[in-house]
Amino acid sequence: MSKLIVLTIDQRGNFTQGFPIAFEVWEQGKRRYRDKECSPLPSAPDMPQFYEDWRRKYKQLEGTRDIKPATGQVTHYSSVMECQKATEAFEKCLREWFEHASFRDLRGRILAKVKEDDSAPIIIDTQDPLLRKIPWYFWDLFKLLPKAELALLSEDSATSHPFSRPVSILAIFGSSEGGLKLEDDQNALMTLKRNGASIIPLIQPSRQELHDKLWNQDWDILFFAGHSSSQMANHGGQLQISDGRTITLDDLENDLRKAVERGLKLAIFNSCDGLAIADYLARLGVPNMIVMKEPVPDEIARYFLQYFLEEFSTGKPFYLAVREARHRLQWIERDRENPYPCATWLPIICQNPTEPELVWPSQRPTRNSFWRKAALVGAGLTALAGVVVGGWLVRENIKPPSSSQLDESSISSSLGGRKMIRVNPDKQNGLIAFDNKDFSAAIQHFEASLRKEPNDPEALIFLNNAIAAQQDKLGLKSVLRIAVSVPIGKTPSGSEELLRGVAQAQSEWNCSEIRRVKAAISRSQSLATCIGVNDKLIQVKIYDDKDDPQIAERVARELIQDPSILGAIGHFSSDVTLKAGKIYEDGKLVVISPASTSVSLSNFSDYVFRTPSNDEVAAKNLVNYIRKLGYTKAAVAFDTGNDYSRSLTRMFQDQFVEKGEQTINLPECDLSNPGVGGDSCVSKARQQGAQVLLLTPGNRTTIDVALRVVSANRGKLRLLGGDAMYVPKTLKEFGPQSVDGNLVLSVPWHRSSRPSASERAFIDDFQMLWGTGAVNWRSAAAYEATQAIAEGLHRLGKNPDRSLLRQELLSPDFSAEGVVGLVQFEPSGDRKSTSGVGVLVQVQKVGRDEGGDKYDFVRVK
Repeated sequence: MSKLIVLTIDQRGNFTQGFPIAFEVWEQGKRRYRDKECSPLPSAPDMPQFYEDWRRKYKQLEGTRDIKPATGQVTHYSSVMECQKATEAFEKCLREWFEHASFRDLRGRILAKVKEDDSAPIIIDTQDPLLRKIPWYFWDLFKLLPKAELALLSEDSATSHPFSRPVSILAIFGSSEGGLKLEDDQNALMTLKRNGASIIPLIQPSRQELHDKLWNQDWDILFFAGHSSSQMANHGGQLQISDGRTITLDDLENDLRKAVERGLKLAIFNSCDGLAIADYLARLGVPNMIVMKEPVPDEIARYFLQYFLEEFSTGKPFYLAVREARHRLQWIERDRENPYPCATWLPIICQNPTEPELVWPSQRPTRNSFWRKAALVGAGLTALAGVVVGGWLVRENIKPPSSSQLDESSISSSLGGRKMIRVNPDKQNGLIAFDNKDFSAAIQHFEASLRKEPNDPEALIFLNNAIAAQQDKLGLKSVLRIAVSVPIGKTPSGSEELLRGVAQAQSEWNCSEIRRVKAAISRSQSLATCIGVNDKLIQVKIYDDKDDPQIAERVARELIQDPSILGAIGHFSSDVTLKAGKIYEDGKLVVISPASTSVSLSNFSDYVFRTPSNDEVAAKNLVNYIRKLGYTKAAVAFDTGNDYSRSLTRMFQDQFVEKGEQTINLPECDLSNPGVGGDSCVSKARQQGAQVLLLTPGNRTTIDVALRVVSANRGKLRLLGGDAMYVPKTLKEFGPQSVDGNLVLSVPWHRSSRPSASERAFIDDFQMLWGTGAVNWRSAAAYEATQAIAEGLHRLGKNPDRSLLRQELLSPDFSAEGVVGLVQFEPSGDRKSTSGVGVLVQVQKVGRDEGGDKYDFVRVK
């Protein structure tokens, strides 16, 4: 199962007004993407009545596996033709509902995230009883995704382990009253023995037999066939385990819990009214279930079991096997002699999205397959030998290909032997010396470079790396190596902002005080005496991911394959961090982003953290600000292809509407379209009565589009934005227009006129180290990310294991010195709430210089 889709339908909706909906993409048990911008599902006020008409006639069909009414009650049977007529009316209502534009919009959003050949289960998360029962298969999405299957969300399940051979099955066959042919179910199950199953049948068992088997043995699959019902309130259901004798699921609660503890992975209830039974089993922790949504005719139950077992036990994944088995029931719906209406509607999976998909264990390899695998392993070892030889050649100083020989998308990285950003003659000589392992010469050259360009963070990182390498080479100190991935090839100025924070934290760690670093650079003292912490010095390897998701994935793969890398800092944009984050998860390598703020990153991965506040905080600050000014209607213009842009926009809309106010989307002003005109955006917003315009560009190109809107505004609307617009270009080229338009941005941090002690210390050191007071939130967040990794490694002792760093960062007593108080993390990966994280700034004129008026970002009081 490569992906699964979860459709969350708001319980506040109904068929009269419609249903708000969001969808999520999950992979490997983790939520990777969330979209809350979907159009609400349409109203269908007649749907409940059509369903009730159909259900009343359907339930009167003979031969179902439900527990029969008590003596004295009368069951009225309608003809199959009457049931088919009610079915056609219900289907017509369903098809019209699924043809609504809202479903087309949702379908498009899902198809943008899921490939046609993905085995992509679609899980419905809803408490509405009718939405849980309707046949969603009429939605054309299931035709466009031929490997997709429907499931209902089961939230309280345990996480199971894969099947192993033989698969152990406990098969309970209850009462056959009413002419049920349960022996056919038994025969279908017994065919699994040839595919590696161990089956224990219990035919009309006693209560003690059930207890003994469930409590004392390990089972992979629990199967029940017979009469059942979910009509008894608060008991989840009752099972007729022998003629004239029933038990409730409450009676089996402790036995079922014990079965789950012992490894129960799948429950199949080939009986009636299974949804309440599934809900009950989920509360006990059963990970996967197949049940019947309505009373099921005996013949349908038997055929479905036969088809499912044939598909599943021969290697098809769980979801696809259920889909194929359902589809194979279609013939019986239309059988001329003995039709069973709606047979394909009945089976349903209930599962938690964190649960890995079940796959039947394959047969043991034959002798021929063994030798085929051996040949593949041999080929792999040959390739690996080539890699090792290549590594040896590099260590022997055979030069790598020049930049002109490298592919445009190749990974660029450096500890100090290759320039990444800018270069001067001293820095170039330092790179050559570092590459030749003449670390003393490299130190002198990097110091000389910094005397000429004191605000070059790359040179300071290379200087620290050379000192650490020299000390390691002499056996005086050891090295802790971390990595930082920044978008040098796309955003060099933003990369330098991040690297200044990293370099400042590295310098503090290695040499205790920034003043010592500055003194060494000016040659008044030597950095050779820097001792680090516990005789360990930090090296930082710089990577250029070009803010490209594919390159970032390759960077992440290289990092997890390099055991010397103990932690990573990155990436810049949320889209890139989301893409690479899956790789860090697989390699169990902690990465802390100093710049990604999308809410999609919250709970995204156990190994992805961040130091800035997320977009929910940013949106809250903006909403509170404009509401205090009395504004009630806001337009939004965003980049539809960027996760950060969608995240901030969605959070703003949710919170603004929650306060009773109104937002307006401007599809004509999609910032991802380079041809968008600023005047038309402003005019369109004003025509619709907006007082405020939120601009959320997601990258350098869309920032240019947003700034055209700023330029065209000329005070007509109050303008708002996020941290992406916190760039020099906003000040240099659009300062006057920004002031005129009252541009207010929400950013994770900005220096205060009354800084706290920790802020004051960071700002003072920043000014001393870089010779400028232009400190910004990206440098601060990168500094805090480096501090957190360094502190986590320090707490792990003399020989830190990178696989334990995540556990250390989440320890209740963990904290690292930050700019805005202590750095601590929530299990979601977000930073714990800290006063001062998340502030508003506005563009103001702050004076004049040689170029004319000077503008800056100033904190909103």
